[in-house]
Amino acid sequence: MKKYLLLAGVCLTILTLFQGDIFAQTGWKQQKCKVKIHSNFVVNFHGVFFSDSINGFAVGGNDEGGTGIIILTTDGGETWQQQKIGNARALWGVCFKDANNGTAVGDAQILHTVDGGETWDKKTKLTYARLYGVTYADSVTVIAVGSSGVILRSTDGGDTWTTQKKASFSGFDLYGVSFTDAKTGTAVGKAGKILRTTDGGETWKETPKLVNGELRSVCFTEANTGTVVGGNMSMNLRFLAGKGEMHKNDGFIFRTTDGGANWTKQLGKVPYLQEVAFVNANTGVAVGIDGTILRTSNGGEIWTKQKSGKDKDLYGVTLASENKGWVVGGELIILHTATGGE
Repeated sequence: MKKYLLLAGVCLTILTLFQGDIFAQTGWKQQKCKVKIHSNFVVNFHGVFFSDSINGFAVGGNDEGGTGIIILTTDGGETWQQQKIGNARALWGVCFKDANNGTAVGDAQILHTVDGGETWDKKTKLTYARLYGVTYADSVTVIAVGSSGVILRSTDGGDTWTTQKKASFSGFDLYGVSFTDAKTGTAVGKAGKILRTTDGGETWKETPKLVNGELRSVCFTEANTGTVVGGNMSMNLRFLAGKGEMHKNDGFIFRTTDGGANWTKQLGKVPYLQEVAFVNANTGVAVGIDGTILRTSNGGEIWTKQKSGKDKDLYGVTLASENKGWVVGGELIILHTATGGE
């Protein structure tokens, strides 16, 4: 019986990925890929990153801590290939400094590649935390953040890592991190936590709390200009083990132009948002629950809702230019636009 269930899970996953291109007219087109993974649970893509307009990676897995997956494209998503990562656990974030050198993070693990994903070096004894976010501060400095306020730092491109000293943010999950240069970075997380570093991540200082809810993602395009997104969660009997339910109008977007000293709330009621990405100071995309995609071309003064053609939650977004972008989400969704989502 167990073998039968595993095979059924594999078949279900493959079928989910071949839903066709019926949403092409909306500006966001479903891209196809074939993934084999042994799981009795729903498998999601959590993160996506393109180093240029053709080379990209998506990562994910079972939210309950099961097997992880990494897929690669070298043609802008026309085709995707699954990478060999052994028994790696679920992955939540990915970032590349170029087409060859990249880092993926997840459940108590970091995966590092120097050959464009042909091989991955798995590091599993660094932390017990779930790592949600990762970014390159420069060509050799990499920062990863995760549960219980964990911050890991590498100064050799991701080969070796050290844990940063914990401060008052210890015990609060950190979900997102963004650097604009080798020194200046921001991390965000649970209970409205915002941390700032000006020495490349050696030390972090907590800034005044912005909201009581969760800040899920942060993106700075320059040292002083950045955007954070997230939302509030409420407990629901359907979600045990300390999880919550994300409500449709419990999201928020904030923007700063003075390095986080002051933040301005943008837009009114919005769905719970999972990630935001900007390609420059003006053009950005935010994604969230129930297939939500929001786009701005003026630094967030106006956010326009776009049709994703999906009702599943969307978790990750990356932009290669003002018009080209990719979004990933629940049940292995991959969406692409070459027209700014129009």
